[in-house]
Amino acid sequence: KRNRKGETIPIEYLKLCIQTVLENGSYFSPKIVSLLQKQFLIYNDIDEIDRKILYYLSLGTQTNKLPDYINLSLRTIEVRKRKLKDYFNITTKGNKELLEAAKESGYI
Repeated sequence: KRNRKGETIPIEYLKLCIQTVLENGSYFSPKIVSLLQKQFLIYNDIDEIDRKILYYLSLGTQTNKLPDYINLSLRTIEVRKRKLKDYFNITTKGNKELLEAAKESGYI
């Protein structure tokens, strides 16, 4: 059997996949497992307050106005926003890329 790249899949690997599906009902490749684990870690690190920050930013709310909607100081909101940018690997100062990454990941 060949994979999508045309590479031969070792029969032992194929047997393992089939056996795993028969025993557990599903099989995920190591690559998929790694991606799911990374997404799970990010998902658990973004709490309800972070989601509110993303939500209000997506509505066009300026960062300095967020304390009017979220019961945190501006300094705390800025720290959380910086951490969100770290989670999404955003290096720009504006909110556009952060919001795009959050939308792509399903957070807003």
